[in-house]
Amino acid sequence: MRIKLGATLGTAALMLTGLGAMAPTAVAAPAAGPVAVQEADFGAAATACASWTKISKTSTTYIRLPATGGGSITCEMSQGANGNHVRALQNALKFCYGRSIAVDGSFGPATATALRYAQGQAGAGVDGIYGPETRDKIKWPRFNESNGSHTGYCATR
Repeated sequence: MRIKLGATLGTAALMLTGLGAMAPTAVAAPAAGPVAVQEADFGAAATACASWTKISKTSTTYIRLPATGGGSITCEMSQGANGNHVRALQNALKFCYGRSIAVDGSFGPATATALRYAQGQAGAGVDGIYGPETRDKIKWPRFNESNGSHTGYCATR
């Protein structure tokens, strides 16, 4: 999937660097005027995670998966991400993989390290970046429909 990013050259370079799509480079700030359009190839999961969604597993349990603002579970996130989508991932890393990380909604180095561990355990590509392959291979904690507490069990998507 190819997307176009409408931004100044400096902003586009910064965004692509943060997504791992290009190496950091110095970009001179453009003069006021037209906005440059940078085109990049991000594969099938180019949308950033922004929230989480509930997926029922049984009539009394569900899992929480990172999702886009529109509810699609096909999204990506990496270090620097913040929000409930990161909390959903951190819960999986803590409850299903025994990682001692804070569930604070901030995707920092500890979350990246814990994610690489889970990816290795699950047989996913080990890169510390959350995307569709990781979503489908790692385990997710089950929560009770009645009160939202963790059941003590984990499930795959």
